[in-house]
Amino acid sequence: MRLQVNKILKIFLITITFFLIIDLILGNYFYTNFLRINYFDRDTSMGEPHPIFHHTIKKNYKTFTAGWGNRKFTFCSDNFGFRNKCDVINKSKMFDIGIIGDSQTEGIGVNFEDTFTHLISKQIPNKNIINLAVASYSPAIYYSKIKHLLDNGFNFDEIIVFLDLSDLHDDTVRYKLEGDKIISKDANFAVENYSLGEKIKIFLKRRLKISNHAFDILRGYFIEKKIIKKPIPYYVEKNFRSSWTYDYDKKWYNNKDLSDVLENSKFNMNKLHKLLRSKNTDLSIAIFPWPSTLKYDVSDNLQVKTWRKFCKNKCKKFYNLMDPFFEEKKKTGFRKTYLKYYIYGDIHLNENGHKLISDNFFK
Repeated sequence: MRLQVNKILKIFLITITFFLIIDLILGNYFYTNFLRINYFDRDTSMGEPHPIFHHTIKKNYKTFTAGWGNRKFTFCSDNFGFRNKCDVINKSKMFDIGIIGDSQTEGIGVNFEDTFTHLISKQIPNKNIINLAVASYSPAIYYSKIKHLLDNGFNFDEIIVFLDLSDLHDDTVRYKLEGDKIISKDANFAVENYSLGEKIKIFLKRRLKISNHAFDILRGYFIEKKIIKKPIPYYVEKNFRSSWTYDYDKKWYNNKDLSDVLENSKFNMNKLHKLLRSKNTDLSIAIFPWPSTLKYDVSDNLQVKTWRKFCKNKCKKFYNLMDPFFEEKKKTGFRKTYLKYYIYGDIHLNENGHKLISDNFFK
């Protein structure tokens, strides 16, 4: 009996080892060309480089198979290259409000009709509102893009900047303003900054694509059958791109002090403020939390204090959208708040999160 069990165990281990070797060698090819297309059917070709403000969205773009993780959503742009409803042709460059930000404001992972930008515009239908946001933007690009738009005949009565917690990192390690143009830096996402355990996880995630995919399917089955609870990934709960408000680690910011990093982003935002003031355009700032903020920080945190102080005598309005999320956390706890308002396994807002922002925007 023992020999038979040992034989079965040996065959099992050989089979698993063989599968892992095949996955290591050919997994990425099969995943990219077959599994990824069949299960996610994603289209991520809506972006393109821009000679002045680094990158933008292609004009008149339309896809019904945009993907983010295991989400499929519709992504369209108008004739100016702004995310919008499908087949929109703007006849004028005059807008009441331009809303700019990064991927959260662009609305990655959700349909345009579910983004807080669109939901806000529905509350004030007499205002012509446009979404200027693009993934991986930051204050340096906010200034550069808006300067370029103003120089090319666009006009806004007000610009609302949704400042993301990751903006500080992008402004420090990704982008640099030279005049009005954005220059790329070598972003500091260096693997050597991770712990040994994190390095191993990154290696396995990148090199064993089919195994990870099979694990995700199996885990999803167990979650669906309520055998296990949905685990919240570590990088969601604690992310260095958002943790600077309560646990700053300078190794991720080119070893710069937090005060210098903050001053850099405030400098870029001040350039934007001066630009808008010269055009008689109002500036407003809005802020909101990441999951890690809800887990480890307080509602009146350094992000709030920094930009509330900046806005004094500079902004038309300061929108503190931390509070609605923290109120939800107080009622139901972190886990339920995260699962309700964010895309599972990610830090981006889901449809409920976008609605929570729009519902509280004018309060």
